[in-house]
Amino acid sequence: MIKKIYLSVLVTVGFLGVLGCSPSQDQVDSAIQKEMQKREDEKKRIFGYIDQYVAERGGLPGGGQRPTGAQQPPQQPSLEDKIKNPKKVDIGNSPSKGYKSAKVTIVEFSDFQCPFCTRVNPTIDSLMKKYAGKVKLVFKNLPLPMHPDAKLAAQAGLAAHKQDKFWQMHDKMFENQTKLKKEDLMGYAKEMGLDQAKFKKDLEDPKIVAAVEKDMQQAQSLGVNGTPAFYINGVELVGAQPEEEFSKVIDALLGK
Repeated sequence: MIKKIYLSVLVTVGFLGVLGCSPSQDQVDSAIQKEMQKREDEKKRIFGYIDQYVAERGGLPGGGQRPTGAQQPPQQPSLEDKIKNPKKVDIGNSPSKGYKSAKVTIVEFSDFQCPFCTRVNPTIDSLMKKYAGKVKLVFKNLPLPMHPDAKLAAQAGLAAHKQDKFWQMHDKMFENQTKLKKEDLMGYAKEMGLDQAKFKKDLEDPKIVAAVEKDMQQAQSLGVNGTPAFYINGVELVGAQPEEEFSKVIDALLGK
């Protein structure tokens, strides 16, 4: 039994890796829990069929009784349910772009060294054009432990934001994910015409460090342990999903 669960976990973790970055230990722990829950749900589903049989036939073959305490597994919430019960995400002073009063706000938790975050960027750009004037994008930092330069990159983004150049720095760092050391970041700031002395000071400003930590804490409170992760008016969408998956949620929120 344990061996089967472990093999299932390996498959699950492999699948998760297709959509997003996540700490390996967190993946394993989460996958084990999900696999065990899946097996429990399957048991409940079978007992549900037995309940139906008993109700229709008036008893089990041979007069047997099924084990007590088994119930039908809970159904996954529909998109309509998720829209009615959104998760609360504090936007704060995080960098944003798009129409300020847009009906739909996409909050993205991202990591500048995560390849899956790079992969989803063209999708987000496409959505911003497709829903121009209807969608706003908010960026939140979630540098993961296995990416040694991600946290400093997150600080660099917010330092550039203080000079109104966050999105330029955002694009530059995603284009150069293997070059995010301090000297690289200073070079990008120079290329963009930022005030070098101010950027260098802001890069390690305790307030900016605290802002990154606050994003990370918020992600943890929401149950996010991998990147990219999105909240579309509070509706969770995890991983580098295809554009169609985003559009399903956005169209529903816009009443299309």
